[in-house]
Amino acid sequence: MKVQCCSREDGDQDLLGDVCDNCPQVVNPGQEDGDQDLLGDVCDSNADLDGDGVDDSVDNCPSVANSNQLDVGW
Repeated sequence: MKVQCCSREDGDQDLLGDVCDNCPQVVNPGQEDGDQDLLGDVCDSNADLDGDGVDDSVDNCPSVANSNQLDVGW
C-alpha cells in the first residue's frame, strides 16, 4: 500500500498522507470540499451544499445559491 502526498503518516488509511489530507482522522480518499474551505466535507460541520459561499448553518436558503442572502419572499 503506497501512501501518496507529503508524509508517510496516514492516520485514517485513505492513502493520503496526513499533512495533505483535508480530513486526516476520517477516510475520504476523494477529498471532497464543497465549500472550498480546505476542510473535507466529511469533517466539516459548516457545509455549504449550494456552493454560494455561505455556510448552511446560517444560509437563509441552503439548497439554492444566493450569496447576497436577500429574502425576496418567493
